[in-house]
Amino acid sequence: MKSKLVELLSDNSPLLIIKNEKLERKREINERELQREFSNFKEILTTNLATNRGLPEILNRIKHYITNLPHVGIELPKTWVKVREALENDSREYISLEEYFNICQEHGFNKQEDKLQLSGYLHDLGVCLHFQDDDFLIKTVILKPTWGTDAVYKVLDNPQVIKKLGKFNPNDLKNIWQENKYANMRAELLRLMMKFKLCYEIPSSPGTYIAPQLLSANQPDFNWDESNNLILGYKYHFMPKGILTRFIVEIHSDIEQQTLVWKIGVVLAKDETRAEVIEHYNQREIKVRVAGKRKKELLAVINHELEKIHKSYERLEYKTLVPCNCEKCKDSQTPYFYERDVLYNSLDARNYQIQCQKSFRMVDVRKLIDDVLPTSPSSEIPMSEPVTRNQVFISYSHQDQEWLTKLQKHLKPMIRNQNMVVWDDTKIQPGAKWREEIKQALAAAKVAVLLVSPDFLASDFIVDNELPPLLDAAEAEGLTIIWIPLNFSNYEETEIEKYQSAHPPSQPLDSLNSAQENQAWANICKNIKAAIRW
Repeated sequence: MKSKLVELLSDNSPLLIIKNEKLERKREINERELQREFSNFKEILTTNLATNRGLPEILNRIKHYITNLPHVGIELPKTWVKVREALENDSREYISLEEYFNICQEHGFNKQEDKLQLSGYLHDLGVCLHFQDDDFLIKTVILKPTWGTDAVYKVLDNPQVIKKLGKFNPNDLKNIWQENKYANMRAELLRLMMKFKLCYEIPSSPGTYIAPQLLSANQPDFNWDESNNLILGYKYHFMPKGILTRFIVEIHSDIEQQTLVWKIGVVLAKDETRAEVIEHYNQREIKVRVAGKRKKELLAVINHELEKIHKSYERLEYKTLVPCNCEKCKDSQTPYFYERDVLYNSLDARNYQIQCQKSFRMVDVRKLIDDVLPTSPSSEIPMSEPVTRNQVFISYSHQDQEWLTKLQKHLKPMIRNQNMVVWDDTKIQPGAKWREEIKQALAAAKVAVLLVSPDFLASDFIVDNELPPLLDAAEAEGLTIIWIPLNFSNYEETEIEKYQSAHPPSQPLDSLNSAQENQAWANICKNIKAAIRW
């Protein structure tokens, strides 16, 4: 188990094994077996920590491997080194962004982009923390990363928070973070906890937060309709801890009554549909079952959120399990399961039938996939012709129709010159199968333009049907996402925050005068043109 943890989290870093030979007792380790198991295994080093025998040699070997890591040993401009030394020698735990800029200016930095490039570099090295992708945290440069870590664990280790099963509020934080070094930074520290998916705010109780890793281990009582369920499973070769707690934070707004949640499970409720998601850590699996009117849509959201978490682990090995829908299995809570990849491989081989190992009946592979999975990768579903991504797909709320009209007007010269093909749902003809039209347009998109507003973020159809395939394609197929802030909104609470905006979110288009707005649209259209031609 520990070996799998090393493999999953090491990111191929050099692996050294240190043997502490207590009382000079020697023990042999099978070095060849380690070399077969770990491609990044380097060597075994021995010491006796009671006498420090061999410790200087071990430290020298560790330093040797460190010098060959990325970033280490790269020659840097003298100005960079001077700024780094100034930050490391500063006794404060944090400074404002303005103070950081002043330090850079004192050491010869004139361009703001150069100053931000350096803080990003130092962030990657762990010298300091500067979250440039967060509009709130970007205003602070944390000089002592352990200061932030210690503050977070003061909350998670607090006896009162533990007693209240992870629930806390600003008054609790005031007592926990009462020391001077925390007192003026409580809002930033709370944002840090939320950014790292360690807690969430209860939607129905503003100012009340939950740390899901401290929830009760006992499953609350609730009824479940077992008829006509959609079921999906995830089986892990090695299962890291924390997958479900991260999932709970991501999808907390849909927790039923904000009460049906516990340490290893959650019940979601959305659009007259319920979902139960439970982690079975000892069996290395997560099971999902969905009941209600819009089962497939809610299952798509759950699958999308779990896949995002899975992708954050580079070497995570798992199988997505699709239930059989034969007569014997279709209403069963324990159907036969097929591996998703086996089904896709079967389609690739033009084999459209597969046998259930419970009923031994043949079932339709395409129906198995279509019953459960939200959208199938274009490379895995046979089509008469391959789909080429060469279009611009515009996603917007119908409440923002006037903004769509403005974008269409500014894009018109480029469309007329045949520099791009642009699709939005006004292209759907009366009587057409609109869901199919949207699905085909999503599959053909090379650039997705999102007109982001409170109405856009509140649209269930956009969040459930348009965003998941776009975000998946951005991760897997290189689709470019460009988003435009129409109004101030809570975009940072969504996946959109990970992508570059085409215009500063701090100056949404509705805050500009007419001339500024036209200039902004012109720049946005240039960005879209560059992305589609890339």
